[in-house]
Amino acid sequence: MRRLAFQVLFCSAALLLPTATPARAQGAPGLNVYPSFHVKFMHAGKTYLLASTVIVNVSESTMRDLTLVQQYPDEVAPEQAGAGIHEYFTRPEGSSDSVEGRTYTMKTPLLRRGEITSAVVTLRFKGRPSSATIPPAHITFAAAGKMLEESGPPLTLDLTKYTKYSGKLMDFIKRYAGIIISIPRDDGPDWGFSSFASRVRGKTPLGMVEIEGDAEEGRFSLVRGAPGETRVMLVSWKPESTARPAESKSEALEVVRRQIMPSADFNMDDQGTVEILKGKLGRNQAWVVSGRWKDKVVDRLGEGPVRWYVYNDSSRARQYVVMIAAQGRGAGPEKSSTPAGEQEAALMKELESILESFRPL
Repeated sequence: MRRLAFQVLFCSAALLLPTATPARAQGAPGLNVYPSFHVKFMHAGKTYLLASTVIVNVSESTMRDLTLVQQYPDEVAPEQAGAGIHEYFTRPEGSSDSVEGRTYTMKTPLLRRGEITSAVVTLRFKGRPSSATIPPAHITFAAAGKMLEESGPPLTLDLTKYTKYSGKLMDFIKRYAGIIISIPRDDGPDWGFSSFASRVRGKTPLGMVEIEGDAEEGRFSLVRGAPGETRVMLVSWKPESTARPAESKSEALEVVRRQIMPSADFNMDDQGTVEILKGKLGRNQAWVVSGRWKDKVVDRLGEGPVRWYVYNDSSRARQYVVMIAAQGRGAGPEKSSTPAGEQEAALMKELESILESFRPL
């Protein structure tokens, strides 16, 4: 069963080198490599990272026996990502990943032209490091009758903001975004920042994934749970002077449409299925645009409910756009096409209860 990334958030196994000596690919690169590090929050208030390396085959050939090896520095300890996370990724039969010491290895037997796969691993902080330099990922593969190799970009991460922080996710959002949202703390899956804020703009994130911008203008997205129990939240805000007006139903819908770029990997089904009403965002009146999101990739995640809130805050001269969405079907051809109305309703109810606390500072 083949699956593409919905989020990206999205070991030293000994590297089994091929018998032929790898050669550096000539001309244009055969791979685009995007390492990103999503800040996650544990129930106890500590943070960690979910490292996701998105790999895109931009060559003219199918790649076979692709192996990625990523060494991590002493400041972080890699470990296998939690159960359910691999539901989001393209993983042909025979794919594997492993952790040994500070080395993570991912192998996949096939990556066709234009296809995407992802390597994902959890990184725990060792002590409270202020920074960490992530060396380039080393990737080998067979293509056009040759063994080739490429590397990802090196990155130096400033970790002070996260390793010295011990508080709730809601406190982090309050401090750096100037918004109060009460995120529940229970024994369920951890909440954390996601790549969704980039994906609605048709982009793949690179580097740290958390709050973009500041209290005056910015955006972030959160995710919780694997396919079948996924909750997603997107919050963006900008000065009213640069925002589109939202004084009517049509203007509110236009604000929502402008949030989703044509290159995003999903769309909002607004052909007669959207309801636009006045409602509440926290204590404030807002336009509420309700509908269904649809996956552009067949047999991946299917569809689910989505609700957008458009709120013009005249006292702060800012416009806030908030989205909540649920994926209750699970991933793959059979699950993604099977309705899951009760599960979707339960997930949306949880998200709606969170938004009751929404308040800009």
